Amino acid sequence: MASVSASMLFTLPSADASSSASAPATAQVAAAAKSRLAGWSTKAVTVRLNGELGTDVTVTPKAKRTIDVQYRKRGTTKWLTRSRIASSSAGAAYVVFKPPARGVWEVRLLVAATRSAGKVVTGKRVVTVKGTATPTKSVGTRLASRAATGERLTVPGDVNPPAVRRIQIQIRPVAVKTWQTAAVTTSGANGRFTAPIIFPKAGEWRLRAVADGSPTQAALKGSERVVYVGPRLRMGLKGATGLALAPAGSRITSAVAGGAPAGTVRTTATEPTLVIVKPDGSLTSAIEGKASASRFMIAPTGDVYVLFSRRTNASAGGDGDCLLARVDRSTGLMSCVDSTLSSITWPDDQWGYRNPAVQFDDKGAVYYEGWTTDGRTVLRRSHNGVTKNLINDAISLQDFLVIGDGSVFLRGSTNVSGTSWVRRITPQGGLQTLATHNSGNLLHQFPDGNVYIGLYDGSGSGVARFLTASGTMDPNRMDISTYCAIDRWDPAFCGSNGAYVSNVVTTENNEVFAVTGGRVFQLYPTLSKPTTTIHQVTNLAAGSAGRLFVAGLGAGGVNSLSVLDTATDTESVVVGAANEAEVYRLHHLPATNSVMFDGLRFADNTYVVGRLDLATMKVTTKPTGTTRLVDFQTF
Repeated sequence: MASVSASMLFTLPSADASSSASAPATAQVAAAAKSRLAGWSTKAVTVRLNGELGTDVTVTPKAKRTIDVQYRKRGTTKWLTRSRIASSSAGAAYVVFKPPARGVWEVRLLVAATRSAGKVVTGKRVVTVKGTATPTKSVGTRLASRAATGERLTVPGDVNPPAVRRIQIQIRPVAVKTWQTAAVTTSGANGRFTAPIIFPKAGEWRLRAVADGSPTQAALKGSERVVYVGPRLRMGLKGATGLALAPAGSRITSAVAGGAPAGTVRTTATEPTLVIVKPDGSLTSAIEGKASASRFMIAPTGDVYVLFSRRTNASAGGDGDCLLARVDRSTGLMSCVDSTLSSITWPDDQWGYRNPAVQFDDKGAVYYEGWTTDGRTVLRRSHNGVTKNLINDAISLQDFLVIGDGSVFLRGSTNVSGTSWVRRITPQGGLQTLATHNSGNLLHQFPDGNVYIGLYDGSGSGVARFLTASGTMDPNRMDISTYCAIDRWDPAFCGSNGAYVSNVVTTENNEVFAVTGGRVFQLYPTLSKPTTTIHQVTNLAAGSAGRLFVAGLGAGGVNSLSVLDTATDTESVVVGAANEAEVYRLHHLPATNSVMFDGLRFADNTYVVGRLDLATMKVTTKPTGTTRLVDFQTF
């Protein structure tokens, strides 16, 4: 049976605090365990909410094993897995427990090989998580347990008692006994220090900090850590037309011209897999390294934003701190955007119309909504490594919109009073109320630079407009009299006067089209309804040369795809009765003069990725081997 022994146990600090000393023992190793985790202390400790407990562990016999860090609230019976790590071939690993919230928790380690056999190898300790704590001893260095080859890693630490000391950061391969100095720095009067180091090659490295001539030298040696250095985590985006998420448990066959199989990508049993969509519709694995994505978004710049399934080292893969990462389109390398939130709000197809989960201003700042570790809602701005929360936890958001100057438009409500509203956060950080209700869902910037807001209330419904030049609301709403006076019976638009939409697109000719009530309408620069045989619109995409692509139910209830010429108000049906397919997502690719979509091919009841060549107006489809992609986007 595999077992785990721990050489030491210490509390790791956050960037601005550390943990308190250990308290008397209050928990014992479970009697039913076949063997115990020697050195995994059973003493109770107190730790800050944003702190960590960490220890070096060794699997015996020495081998690669999966180790689960599990926890449960004191007094409950169900164990939850906080993180999962893999030991090295030498059996070494570094285990970290990050408390999820304040309270008293029990923590244990499980080795996967024994867990599957129904036997628990465990040591248990009690952790009391508080908001503050007073440091009583040196806690050494805090460092990610994985690093990429050539990556510059910043090592923080402290000495106790606080004093100015010359600090050497020393490293050595696990199998070598001789230490080498990687960096030299000086601690401040408060005893804290940081130093950048680069590991010279891949492998398993030990790290320690030594204070020359200091009585704390032995204590600092005790902070020795193992760091796993390997290839950089990246995405192979060469030749990619788009990206998709394949659902958990599916089998995806990528094919080449002629239908010969070129390879197979298998997802894990419990997680989706991020895959590249090539021009011919074939799929290949996207992430090179140990990481799993639960959501993604292709930004207007072509960069990709990835929401990891679990906290990941964005440089080297594997366990780490990062939750949201940016992928550089040209290099495929990842950089962490946020590592402090417990989750990030990411709308999917079931949410209906809503603005993107990640948005940007003209300065390159990134905006996103999420939850903190103590359960508070935040809307966060991140720029050049500095984050700022823009709302307090007394409100709930339905949607937000960021425009180029940094203005943020909010549609939400106040939790205490239940009042709903539409507000604007100014670039200077001030707050402005635009409407005292938030019914409706249109929230979009039109080509004139103004923000159009759908409102539906007792005083009337329609589309209001925020004038960006003056910073005020237009007193008049969108003029619907010309259309609705002659077509008032049409509930698609006139029922809410455009306040509710399910899709909004802008063409290269600066025309804005939206789907409302299952029909497509032009909202800007004039209000009109294009001619189309598709009477129940499910998807809409804007193209070049005045083209609009519309998918949904056409004549006779047939699933169809049409190309509309907005200049001549004419329609070409490219998918219909002869090649019926239910289109799930629809994207225009100007670089290849084509349209890509995914959906269900009716001829053989098969899920496919399809391509419309706009030069020939020919449609081709390719089976993906899975029931349905979770998401599909194009560059």
